[in-house]
Amino acid sequence: MTAALVANLPDRPINPPGLVAYRLRVQLPPFLPPLARRQPFIPPDPFQTCPKCDRAFRSPAPGTCKGCTTTPEYERGAGPPGR
Repeated sequence: MTAALVANLPDRPINPPGLVAYRLRVQLPPFLPPLARRQPFIPPDPFQTCPKCDRAFRSPAPGTCKGCTTTPEYERGAGPPGR
């Protein structure tokens, strides 16, 4: 914008406001199209604490974490079943 206003200025402009108005009207680039609308912000699920392993995880409702719901007891260190 500055380059469009101050490039090739005459030594003594006769009508400075008219010169600025002309340059703003004619020499500036066209307006950019509006940006596409963004998706609204959806907050993440709140943190929950697993009652079995005391780990924090995100979930809409309290419960157990993925590790505790998919892993059998004996793989978490409780020993093989039936012991």
